[in-house]
Amino acid sequence: MGSVTLQQTEGVDRFFQFRLDATRAYVGEPRNFGKEIPVAETTFDNSQRLLSVRFAQPVAPGQQITIVVRPQLNPDTAGTYLWGITAYPAGEQPAGQFLGFGRINIYDSSTYRTSR
Repeated sequence: MGSVTLQQTEGVDRFFQFRLDATRAYVGEPRNFGKEIPVAETTFDNSQRLLSVRFAQPVAPGQQITIVVRPQLNPDTAGTYLWGITAYPAGEQPAGQFLGFGRINIYDSSTYRTSR
């Protein structure tokens, strides 16, 4: 796999940005990271809500990976944000394979406030 795209398909706030230089990828599952996978480039097209991550070297078939992205700020609006995930093989003009959806739940920060 040479690259992955994540495209926001659902979620009220469509204006939050990402810290592209903070993107990381690892072999393994969330919170159980293995070896870091070097990221060559991360881009974000705000008009399409499309985040693209290109790896420095192709990722071997059969490996489960975790991509960590960081927003500049969390979205202003609570809700469920769905991202369509597509993987692309390395090479010229690769055809992508849709893998499914990733989900991020953003909660209203007032839910966690306590009165004193």
